[in-house]
Amino acid sequence: MTVTQKNINYEIYLEGGRMVGTVDVTHPNVQAMTQELKGAGIAGPVDSPVLGHVQDLSGTINFRTITGDLRELLVQQYQNIEFWGAVQTLDTGTGEYVVKQHKIIWRAMIKNDTLGNFNVGELQGRGLEFTVIYLKEMFDNKLVREIDKLNYIYNVGGKDFLQQVRSAVGL
Repeated sequence: MTVTQKNINYEIYLEGGRMVGTVDVTHPNVQAMTQELKGAGIAGPVDSPVLGHVQDLSGTINFRTITGDLRELLVQQYQNIEFWGAVQTLDTGTGEYVVKQHKIIWRAMIKNDTLGNFNVGELQGRGLEFTVIYLKEMFDNKLVREIDKLNYIYNVGGKDFLQQVRSAVGL
């Protein structure tokens, strides 16, 4: 049996190159797009998810201070940003730690830039918020989820829930 314990560390890559800078990341909250159903035949209102559709995806990268790499993220175009993490797991049979990769990929464009503060001897707290149109999550080289809002893809563990929708609309 394997027990997943914690993140060991991670790196950020922009368009295939290593991002330099000490940052922390808040990944998007994936929330289904819903429509309230009510009326005869059901015992009260139901928020019904729209198959494979999600609300706006926003993610944030917070820098301690400005870096040269931050400038590249300010460009008004969609960019590939990858987060490669090392996750510590414990093999309970052998008592050994096993490192597994957790990778999250965004195709994103900046939508908000919080410049932070200038205070003597303190961190600046620079925050960049992105709109994410593509999100892919892998763990231990297996697909967790892939969302591609512009290409009608909502794939969980290898099952694409929008395949029939693409077919129905002629794509």
